[in-house]
Amino acid sequence: MNSQSDLYFNLLYDVVDIALRRRPQKIVAGQTADAVKHHKLGCYQLPMSLYVKGGRWSMRLVLKIAFSWIFPPHPVEFPRETAQLDTDGGDASVDDLAVEADADR
Repeated sequence: MNSQSDLYFNLLYDVVDIALRRRPQKIVAGQTADAVKHHKLGCYQLPMSLYVKGGRWSMRLVLKIAFSWIFPPHPVEFPRETAQLDTDGGDASVDDLAVEADADR
């Protein structure tokens, strides 16, 4: 059923449409399906950071030794400069998507 109706994309487009109608300064699209959100919606990634501190010396030692294994680095694959929409071969920016939502009203 999903392969026939593209359910994920249609739900994603509807949620973005609802959000754009509220005229937000930014939309946080979440941390999964980065490639899909980048190519279909023009989303981009921002670097994120994490602070973890062990309460006892033993936990601090474990975190110091195993931090990169527990929390592997995740490079930014789609920085803001590359944010473009794939709309039938044409390139449209995220701002164009907001303009299209305004035109639908």
